[in-house]
Amino acid sequence: MQYNNILTAIALPIIFGANALGESPLMEQMRQEFPQLRTMEQMGKPYKIVHKQLATGRTPIASAENFIETFSAALEVDAKEFVQRGPFEDRHVEQDIMYIPETGEHKFTGVYYMQTADGLPVYGSRLMVLVRNIKHFPAVSATTDLRDVVGFIAPKRLVASEAVALMAAATHLGRGATVTQPEIMVFAGTEHAAHEPTAALVFEASVGGPWDMTTY
Repeated sequence: MQYNNILTAIALPIIFGANALGESPLMEQMRQEFPQLRTMEQMGKPYKIVHKQLATGRTPIASAENFIETFSAALEVDAKEFVQRGPFEDRHVEQDIMYIPETGEHKFTGVYYMQTADGLPVYGSRLMVLVRNIKHFPAVSATTDLRDVVGFIAPKRLVASEAVALMAAATHLGRGATVTQPEIMVFAGTEHAAHEPTAALVFEASVGGPWDMTTY
């Protein structure tokens, strides 16, 4: 079984405005429904969406779910392909943001999702819906990092093999390398460059320890 190596890259200019060039008809339609909608574009796709009330709900998660139902088509991702998963070690979904000392509460809640393709998480993907902690929990912005995975079909025989991960780590880092728990994901490029969607074994590898940071 062969897995693709993954390299990440960051750095790309973005465009901010009310009418970005090359915008999809579905996003243009959303502007009709939300006249004060503002977006930031990256690689020709929405990167950030801002409005005083993108969606509401009885809880922050309910507002985020309603945002997905409303905007998923404009984001060119099926609503069912978003799963609750935060970019944290424990993958928690809700994150308190902007602490208010006077009240002991937080002004916002960030609700996090990950994109999937045929049941597999998409590497590097993210949707964060920012919700105000006031009545009806209005969603006021959404930050996205999504991939084009149209047509991807997951191979039937895939195993998140730690042995394969260890062999790959040893090849690149030498003996004594350790790896995190590997996971099967879909690699479809980064925000810097697109890539044909493919199944990949994802893990972090390291050599040495905190006492020898030159080998980490």
